[in-house]
Amino acid sequence: GQGYWIATVLQLARGTAAIANGGWLHPLKIAAARRDGYNTGWKPLVRTQGPRITDSAEHLRAVHEGMVATIQGGGTATMMARGAPYLM
Repeated sequence: GQGYWIATVLQLARGTAAIANGGWLHPLKIAAARRDGYNTGWKPLVRTQGPRITDSAEHLRAVHEGMVATIQGGGTATMMARGAPYLM
């Protein structure tokens, strides 16, 4: 049980990606480019850098280790990784 913590699937995926990529929370984008009319070319949208979820490499490493231990170390998700050819 996670208590009364409510998050959407997209929020969970974004947070997990931030943990996996070294702590960067990337802004969500629906489009990669835009154009100002049918007779104009496509212009890529500027990608902005999102905030970091932590400045502590030690804290991020502790979360990584906990996530791996949940699946690889006999935690509650051990069966999920059984037979996987890669580290989850």
